[in-house]
Amino acid sequence: MQSEAVFQMLFQAAHEQMEAVMTDVTDSIAHVVPPGVVSSIGAQYVHALTSEDFVINVALKGGAPLLATTFAGKIGSADVPQLFTWGQWGRTVKVDVAQAKAYAQAVYASAREYLTTLTPAQVGEVVDLTQMGLGQMPRAALLNIALQQVLSHSGEISALKGLQGLKGYAQ
Repeated sequence: MQSEAVFQMLFQAAHEQMEAVMTDVTDSIAHVVPPGVVSSIGAQYVHALTSEDFVINVALKGGAPLLATTFAGKIGSADVPQLFTWGQWGRTVKVDVAQAKAYAQAVYASAREYLTTLTPAQVGEVVDLTQMGLGQMPRAALLNIALQQVLSHSGEISALKGLQGLKGYAQ
């Protein structure tokens, strides 16, 4: 199996896991902020989505993120989280879960479309992100970053649901 096909399978599984975890999340559930420094479920979800949007559509495709084009003002929160410093935003943001889920479907579709055009040679190519302050890294590493955002935040959402007495993973 070629590496691009593996990424297609991994992203599909990660997206399915995220949406399974988010199935019964309402706006009120999404806004609960537990003690400590963790962010709300809604913040975790929107952060994971905007991260994937940025990696796929800006870093890899070289275009604009959906959050600045077709989904401007429609990502589920009034403010866009900062990619690396989103802690305070994550404890105060209010998320429209239905709107965020619509944005999620568009982000996932954009990733699927990109992954179906990816060739084996492109997976190993180095992408120059020095203008973004990220240096150079292989395309596979960027794909892994986006994938890990979805997987790690779905795990955090599952745990946050558990703290509310809800079922996390849909096993």
